[in-house]
Amino acid sequence: MTARKTRRRAVTQDEARKYLSKADEFLRTARKAMVDGDYHATSLNAVHAAISANDAVTGHFGGIRSSSEDHGDAANLLMEIAPKGAQEWRKQAARLGRMIAQKSSVAYGVEVIRSKDADNLLQQAERFVRWAREVVAG
Repeated sequence: MTARKTRRRAVTQDEARKYLSKADEFLRTARKAMVDGDYHATSLNAVHAAISANDAVTGHFGGIRSSSEDHGDAANLLMEIAPKGAQEWRKQAARLGRMIAQKSSVAYGVEVIRSKDADNLLQQAERFVRWAREVVAG
């Protein structure tokens, strides 16, 4: 069985910078929602921050981003463009994958999201966006 190739779209350097700005905006919104006790909004904005930051990284380094309907493909694309032996990239791709795995239940589920779970997603997003900003800045 051959591996399924991730659907992708070309990204310019200017667009990559805009994805990073979007990530910052989603992160600010997530922080405000956390303060307000809006844990679903915190969680979903945190996941979207990480996805946008990933688009910035893959756009900056590979000139592409995932356009797959399966957001999990975004983490696969990150690993695909990662420099050989880049352990930190592997760690961040795993972080992104764990966050994305929660996206559907956060967005469409009926379960109440607890403060500690929203806070954990927010912290993970902050770490991922910080890493993305650092690697894009060089």
